[in-house]
Parts: sequence; C-alpha cells; structure tokens
Amino acid sequence: MTKNTIIYSNERGLDSELEFQGIKGRYVWWLFIGLTAAIVLAMLIMMAGSDTLAILVFVGSFIGIPFYVIHMNRTYGRWGMVHKRINAHLPQAITLKPRHSIIKRS
Repeated sequence: MTKNTIIYSNERGLDSELEFQGIKGRYVWWLFIGLTAAIVLAMLIMMAGSDTLAILVFVGSFIGIPFYVIHMNRTYGRWGMVHKRINAHLPQAITLKPRHSIIKRS
C-alpha cells in the first residue's frame, strides 16, 4: 500500500533583506524614490519649456542623493534610520532638583 505524501522544499533566504550593490533594505527604496523623483521632475521642467541650463542645474542638485543614501547605509546600517528617529525624541539630559529643597530640615 502506497501513501500519497507531499514533500515540501525548504525555502531559505525569504527573510533576507533586499540588497543592491551594497545598499541594503530600505535604503534601496530611498535611492529608487529619490532618483525617480529627480527624473520625473526634470521631465516636467523640460515639458514646461524651461532652459536646458536650468534643467542641468536642477538635475545636478540631485546628484547628492546616491551619496547621501550610501552614507546613511554605512553609518546607520539595517535599522539605522529607525533608531535615528527614536533617538531624536530621547532627552539629551535628565536634570534633578537639589535634594535640600525636597528634604525639610527642622
């Protein structure tokens, strides 16, 4: 007697993050969004009939996007932007009132 059994393959690497040329995770999306926005805005300016020099200056201002994303990736790592936002809301220092004002001496 033969039993019908189903053998499932073990899928590995499903939880791994997206990586593109050393840029990992959410930084790939930030890079994609920034460069896509630069291209779309340059096309809109071109369609509006602006001067070629103005378009080159505008697109040239977006050259820093990949360098900024690479810097963020190297500095903060996989979860760095999340930690950066959390640390921005933490207090810089905790100050305590002097104890002599709390404890009354008789």
